[in-house]
Amino acid sequence: LGQWGAAAAWYGLHAHLFLGGRAALGSLAQVRAQLREVRPASVDPASIAHPAGALASATYSIAKLAPWWERRQLLDEALRHLDVPPGRPREESVHAALRGSIWLRRGHPWRAVEHYRAALRLRESLGESPARIGESLSELGFACLFTGRFGAGRDLMQRGIDMLASGEVGFLIRAKK
Repeated sequence: LGQWGAAAAWYGLHAHLFLGGRAALGSLAQVRAQLREVRPASVDPASIAHPAGALASATYSIAKLAPWWERRQLLDEALRHLDVPPGRPREESVHAALRGSIWLRRGHPWRAVEHYRAALRLRESLGESPARIGESLSELGFACLFTGRFGAGRDLMQRGIDMLASGEVGFLIRAKK
């Protein structure tokens, strides 16, 4: 189910589909919840954790495509998925970045900046790759534009683009756009 959800995300199956990523992740969450109740001794607790980040990301992606009257409800649902404490620090940085994206989409750029800064601090403290830090810089810079801090936003985005040059092409293209 996890691989199905990941493949659906990369293929852009972000709609109310029975074969979409959200359907797979919802099923995965149910299976893992049942496993947590039984608590098999041989199973690593991290392997049966709630897929909060993946569910939030899938719900956020659907919200971007949904009609305006459904969008807020879906964004609120995505935030609720992130209420589950992350199991690892790297997941925490992903959750913070997702929160930033959700708040920006909801029209609260100051909250978005707060969460993007948290994601950046976490990634820097964990010694993540320049590409991951560049992604955070780019997102933070973009959110700063919506707070009226145009110079700071442009500078952060440029630093992010420079760091992204060493990583995945997809994030670099998005930052340049």
